[in-house]
Amino acid sequence: MQKNFWQTRSRHILIILAVLSLVGALIFGQVTGGKTDVYEYLPDIIPAGSTATLIAEEPVQGNYVYRVDLNGDLYGYVTFGEGKGYNGTMVVMTLWSADGVVLDIQVPKQVETPSYYVQLEQQGHFQMYIGKVYNSDFILGNGVDATSGSTRSSEGVNTGFLNGLYLMSDKVPDFAGVAKPDKPIVWQTVPVIGLVVLLIFVFIIRMIPALSKITVLRYLTLFGGLIVLGFIASAPLSLANFAAWAVGFVPDISTNIYIYILVFSVVGLAVIFGKNFYCYWICPFNAIQEGTHFLGASKVRPVTKRQLALRNVRYFVLWAALMITFIMRNPSFAVFEPWATLFHWDAGTISTWLLVAATIGTSVFIYNFWCHYLCPVGAVMDVVLNIRKWFVGLFRKTV
Repeated sequence: MQKNFWQTRSRHILIILAVLSLVGALIFGQVTGGKTDVYEYLPDIIPAGSTATLIAEEPVQGNYVYRVDLNGDLYGYVTFGEGKGYNGTMVVMTLWSADGVVLDIQVPKQVETPSYYVQLEQQGHFQMYIGKVYNSDFILGNGVDATSGSTRSSEGVNTGFLNGLYLMSDKVPDFAGVAKPDKPIVWQTVPVIGLVVLLIFVFIIRMIPALSKITVLRYLTLFGGLIVLGFIASAPLSLANFAAWAVGFVPDISTNIYIYILVFSVVGLAVIFGKNFYCYWICPFNAIQEGTHFLGASKVRPVTKRQLALRNVRYFVLWAALMITFIMRNPSFAVFEPWATLFHWDAGTISTWLLVAATIGTSVFIYNFWCHYLCPVGAVMDVVLNIRKWFVGLFRKTV
């Protein structure tokens, strides 16, 4: 029987519609999600009845200084500065006394993963700034400590705070002389070295057919990924790593060298060699699932036509997450994977722990349940490989 138009072209039509809708959402988010009017945040930090006057600004950088007057007298200043956290830009608002003491610090706008950001509040990160004079050492790692398990969010807060302070020091004579030091690259030695070693090891195994057939080698790389990416770095590859770049939140390479190596190595290797060197080789959540599945009696794998069709759910999950992220221009909406809670257990909520329990529990009976049917990162990697395959095929036809 001859197939109709929909049967032969439905897949292509759905792909075109998905791409067009994502482009439209991205444009909409860029148009409606411009620079924040920081003035609207002032009532949350200045005393009731006081007035605020803008005295200095660097709008492109997102840095502002306001003079605050109460009953006709100088009360203090409010600085705004932007820093880049794990997912994107953070607006840091600081209230200073008239003699340059930090009275309060708030982050009215941020797009961090909730499980990361909540640790700043729970572990008293903001209290380390309060009570210090403007010329104190506020450099992260010197005068202020990063919060364990939330290093990149700590860096974003610190950068935003310092950017506001530097502008105030330049424009307010009473606070002049605050030196702006050079920003060294933070290598995060153990996670970076561990990640590079794992990638090299996986590359060698995958590129030598005889080695790729030795199952125990893959188990070793999975275990290494669980330790390095999961428990040491607490930062497996996430959809947010891709979504943040798409909406214009480029991570600061000086403090995110690990993320740059992870994202560009995994995607770059896939593009060059046409193989996925991440998902079934070093993904820590895959290691967890395979370990739990080993304990189950059932060995269900996606091999039937219906089971294979259900794998397309991953693409719908990917599309839906990106649509919300692009429209809201907020990469935190792209963070819903179970490992965001699993490797930050002290910041999980009931709902996120239910997701962890459901996915790991199901993987006992269904092999790599999350990876096969729901994982947006796996869907991204499949898209990258399919695009590469299409270009290679197109090139061969033209040669």
